[in-house]
Amino acid sequence: MKHCLTLVTASILIAAATAFGAAGKAKSERPQKGPPPTLQPGEVLLPPRVLETLALNAEQQAKYDALLAEWKKEAEKFWADHAQLRDQMREAREARDRAKMGKLMKELQPLQDARKRYVEKVRAFLTDEQKKKLDDMREEFESRRPEGSPQGKGRKGAAPSK
Repeated sequence: MKHCLTLVTASILIAAATAFGAAGKAKSERPQKGPPPTLQPGEVLLPPRVLETLALNAEQQAKYDALLAEWKKEAEKFWADHAQLRDQMREAREARDRAKMGKLMKELQPLQDARKRYVEKVRAFLTDEQKKKLDDMREEFESRRPEGSPQGKGRKGAAPSK
């Protein structure tokens, strides 16, 4: 009888450990909450969340896709001409070297200016309601950035043209 009780107890412990381990594994395989992956400059014109909110119709989506393809070519050329810039920016960010980051951000200005031109081309085919949504999202984004950050509310010209 004692041997039977030991086997039952061991079976229960093994079953519980297996279930606990499976639950832990399933939990760790779920996508982690937190900020979305960082997009590199030149990957997109408008972030996915913005595009989703704008709900482009088929004609607008086709125009956006064409502009995005042009933009990506221009951005790829910029990064090819400035191959070392990404690594320098990463190193400065990791070192928390704000002065160096500021200098490197100035080197990004041509890419940022080009992106603004493309976003203006996108705005040209948006409805007034979509333009308002875009402006509202931009203002919300700007309000969350720290004062004086390179692209925050402390920067001249940060707000979109209306």
